[in-house]
Amino acid sequence: MPIRLLCADDEDDIRTILRLALSLDPELEVHLVSSGAEALARAQSATFDAIVLDGMMPGLDGYETCRRLKADPATAQVPVVFLTAKAQ
Repeated sequence: MPIRLLCADDEDDIRTILRLALSLDPELEVHLVSSGAEALARAQSATFDAIVLDGMMPGLDGYETCRRLKADPATAQVPVVFLTAKAQ
């Protein structure tokens, strides 16, 4: 059974890199979304083994998205990893 991974990043280029890099592992089933709101909606409609969030998305950033995921009993136990392209 594949590992289901949800990735949220607002940058098209980063989502492309994620898709290319993660598709190299046949054990991963990767779902990409472009916002925190989309990540919350997708996490409520499907089951994922882990979630990758960009910390600095406009609107609902990764940190608030994570807080909401952890506050929901249906997604509270799903591991969350943060991704950032910030250079500092």
